[in-house]
Amino acid sequence: MPFRKFDSFDEKNKKKGQYQYQNAGQYFQLNDLSIQSREVLSILQSFGTIATRGWYYGGGDEGFSHFIEAEFPTHVKKENELLDLLVDTPLGDKDSPLISKFTFTEKKPSRQTVISHRLHWFTDEMVILLLGKSFGVGDTLTIKGSFKVDFEQGIIIDEYQQGLLVDVEGYE
Repeated sequence: MPFRKFDSFDEKNKKKGQYQYQNAGQYFQLNDLSIQSREVLSILQSFGTIATRGWYYGGGDEGFSHFIEAEFPTHVKKENELLDLLVDTPLGDKDSPLISKFTFTEKKPSRQTVISHRLHWFTDEMVILLLGKSFGVGDTLTIKGSFKVDFEQGIIIDEYQQGLLVDVEGYE
């Protein structure tokens, strides 16, 4: 967890509201992933993706994550660019047995909407592998950070990149 914020005084006399950096990393294998995430990973790799990035924020009893971008050997694609690339793949199929019929509020979501949801579910699963289930961390701690899922090395690692944390700041 790159940033831990103490919401109350802890046993080491940290001041309330102070952030502390802590590194984290977690290896993963294909069998560690749900069938939904395996499909996302497989399709992203078939397009040459070597990594994805996301951010997370957790505190109290809740944790949130957000897909940021996909990394290719020579460039990076933000989510909107990636949606256009993946629009004709099975990731956009709203009738897939891998997607709950209760997922979407609109009756006919666009293929981009379906893909966006699936990228975010993939990101959720990756951050849960990194931080543990329900990375809401109780009343005394808040966490936030950004992470990279390196497909080639099979590792999820925190990245200390302040620029990726800008979106998170509004949630404090």
